[in-house]
Amino acid sequence: MTTFGISPLSSNDATRFVEASDASELQRLLAAELVDIGDNVDGDIVAVNLAGAGDGYTFITEFVVSNDPTGTSYDPAEMRLACYRASSAEELARARVPVVAALLAEDPPIEGQELSLVDEQLVGASKGTAFMGLLIGVWATPDGGG
Repeated sequence: MTTFGISPLSSNDATRFVEASDASELQRLLAAELVDIGDNVDGDIVAVNLAGAGDGYTFITEFVVSNDPTGTSYDPAEMRLACYRASSAEELARARVPVVAALLAEDPPIEGQELSLVDEQLVGASKGTAFMGLLIGVWATPDGGG
């Protein structure tokens, strides 16, 4: 679980959930959700949480969006999320390599920006036969500006 900032409990806050069992499908759905949040929700993301699966190996990601954040928060347009899945620790490490390479190969939305990894989450299914990793990156200029 990652909470970047805090937000007073407010009826203006939004929580969104995305669910999938396949890493590429979860990543596609997360990207679409970031666009939808950016277009339709007033506020920045203050938390992203990846939850483990039951026997069905479905993984759920939660976004918490606040229009009154305290501390660190991110504009959804600045975020990049990438997923990888495997059935053992060794396979998970191998599955992570091409995902990181793909993130690093992306062109920045604004020239001069760099992608910084702000969090990585790992969760497993209840019987330990499926694991999902989530990389959370943010585009920013090297001096800290957006």
